[in-house]
Amino acid sequence: MSEQLWFDFTIEGIFVKGLGARMTPELRGDLRALGIDLNKLGPAYSVDVSRKALEAAWKRVFPTLSKDDAFRELGRLSVSGYLDTMVGKAVLGLVRLMGVKRSLLRLHQSISGGSNYVKATSTLVGPTTIEIVVQDTSEMPTFWEGILLGGTEIAHAKNLRLTRFVQPAPACGYRVEWDD
Repeated sequence: MSEQLWFDFTIEGIFVKGLGARMTPELRGDLRALGIDLNKLGPAYSVDVSRKALEAAWKRVFPTLSKDDAFRELGRLSVSGYLDTMVGKAVLGLVRLMGVKRSLLRLHQSISGGSNYVKATSTLVGPTTIEIVVQDTSEMPTFWEGILLGGTEIAHAKNLRLTRFVQPAPACGYRVEWDD
């Protein structure tokens, strides 16, 4: 398989748009040392560099949170940041029109589109319950959990409940439930 890569708009969504004013000179320097110049993004970054960049953000921006909580928050911020990109703005209008169920059933497409290796599936298991399986969470299941939480919040899900269920590694399953 070719190198596993996160695309530039994913990095932009997290670090430029998502973190926004929370970006510190120290974190910007950490990212630059990893090869990520936020002023001139490359087309893609390896999953290893991307994971290290998220870890740097955890330590610089959310030092009082556990790694899981920080990665969950970074996942949420990545959604709001992504929706502030050119690609994301087009998606936002569709999400609001489609509603919670249809948005979640298509969320796997957005998850799959941010890299060249992450694939996801969505399965309707009840009127207000969907299971999403991310085939490779890059050892960051709470980051993807944050993405799912952020995505369902934008769709205005009421009383959202998200639980993880075991899948063969490196996959992770997420059960998303909400009230009508």
